[in-house]
Amino acid sequence: MGRENYALGARAQQIHNGLRVMHEPSEAQMLRTQLDSRAIFLQRWQYLLLSIMNEEFMAKYPELAEYRKIVNNWNGKALKDSTGYLLVRAFRTQVARRVFSGILSGVNESNPDLNVFDYFSLTSQWEGPLWKLVNEHPDHLLNTHFESWQALYADALTFLNDHFNNTHGSIANAKWGDYNKVAISHPVAGALPLIGRFFNIPEYGADGDINMPLVQEQSFGASMRMGVTPGEEQSGFFHMPVGQASNPMSPYWMAGHDDWQKGVFSPFLPQETVYSLKLLPAESKE
Repeated sequence: MGRENYALGARAQQIHNGLRVMHEPSEAQMLRTQLDSRAIFLQRWQYLLLSIMNEEFMAKYPELAEYRKIVNNWNGKALKDSTGYLLVRAFRTQVARRVFSGILSGVNESNPDLNVFDYFSLTSQWEGPLWKLVNEHPDHLLNTHFESWQALYADALTFLNDHFNNTHGSIANAKWGDYNKVAISHPVAGALPLIGRFFNIPEYGADGDINMPLVQEQSFGASMRMGVTPGEEQSGFFHMPVGQASNPMSPYWMAGHDDWQKGVFSPFLPQETVYSLKLLPAESKE
């Protein structure tokens, strides 16, 4: 009650626009829409970041030159090999943490033992107020740890620059897939000591993110993809992560997962029958 933790409309808007431009929809077009990893939602954050890192700003922080160069040359997609997407996304997150921790500092100081006032867990709708704040720069809502909004941005960028350089050796070596690692756990794995981990899917870096059609992150993603025209089922496609077999000993364990992971067009209809199960009535005992 009272929580506004429904998703942002960015993904729905992108899907809506993708459907509108389909003059003659087809299964192939539907799959392309579902695999759309364009970071339209973060485009304005890329523009904002480049406007912040102007000549005057870069003269004060020349160590951020590589950061700015990579952001300027990003491809605008959430691809696992993308550094630019990671840098833009991370900037937005770090700015949000600094902005909201300042606004809620009094509440948190009065309730140090409670996490209920974590703005990010309370709502998914923090983009609206954040975007208004970073464009209007109201002095009375500036985090008191910083003397200006520019200082807040500089602190976020310096933190990220040091983090990526220290963690990956250089900023260019940091990739979105290093952080967007899909981890799929079997429902019974936690109940099986020692062997349960063998039921899980090994982690891997993946394209996509939460605010785009290709929704995919560490513990959340598309549970199914499908596109089919009634009467033309032979032209349809179907994707299901980890496949339909839940037993790791089954020959069909993970069947279809690779198609789901890579976005390969896989058939909607069953293929050639290999095994079949027949249910026969019991013999009469009269």
